[in-house]
Amino acid sequence: MLLAVIALDSINFDPSAKKVTPRDVKAAEKLEAAAFATKGELFAWLQAEKFNPAHWRAFTLENCLQVDYKEFAFATAAGDSKIVGFSAVLIDLEAFARKAENAAALRQALSTYCEQNELAFLVVMTMFVTADGQRHRQLLFFQEKGDDVKHCVAFFEKEGSLHLELIQLPESHCDQRVLAFNQLNTAASRKQVAPLIQRALAAPPVKL
Repeated sequence: MLLAVIALDSINFDPSAKKVTPRDVKAAEKLEAAAFATKGELFAWLQAEKFNPAHWRAFTLENCLQVDYKEFAFATAAGDSKIVGFSAVLIDLEAFARKAENAAALRQALSTYCEQNELAFLVVMTMFVTADGQRHRQLLFFQEKGDDVKHCVAFFEKEGSLHLELIQLPESHCDQRVLAFNQLNTAASRKQVAPLIQRALAAPPVKL
């Protein structure tokens, strides 16, 4: 199973995903010699389960936020610290948002989650694969009060590596506190996005 976990985390050792390390490759070579299946077969099985639509259809919005959640405390340019939550979700943002009845319910669910976890703001990172096998990423930012998200987005626009493209959620689920983007740089996972947010919060406000 360790081989399967390494294969899943590295996107089956795909260099274009920029998640595989020499240590992963070396460990996989040793593990595969004693495994009951090849790393490719194990990856295919786990990947199918991870993205199983039946699982994600059954999840509530809160379930989606909790499945793969991490939080970090980042120092800010003002000298204080902000806790930022990151939820990795394996459906597109429209499907995620529609798990709430409407915009008010979506805002309430996200606000409650932030309050429960004492977050300055929440980042929902989606990754999904379309029928043609293409991998896509989207980002959603939610902040009930404050300008941290606006500051981070301005930083991202200037820094440029994520290649963000502003999108609109369905009209029934639009809220000014929710910002949604296509992330055209699909190689950037939470390991890359979190440090960028850390840099953004530590930087002086970007002049618009």
